Amino acid sequence: MRNIHRWAIFFIALGIALWMAGVSPQLGIIIFVIGLVGLAIAWVVR
Repeated sequence: MRNIHRWAIFFIALGIALWMAGVSPQLGIIIFVIGLVGLAIAWVVR
């Protein structure tokens, strides 16, 4: 369960990178939100 934090931070960073680079803003936002949700779930579960 502890790996969720790492994956969530990875997803957030990846989402921000895609969003800021303008490669795929919508996909970047979706990945960013998935990361935030994962981080929230990890925080609640611990």
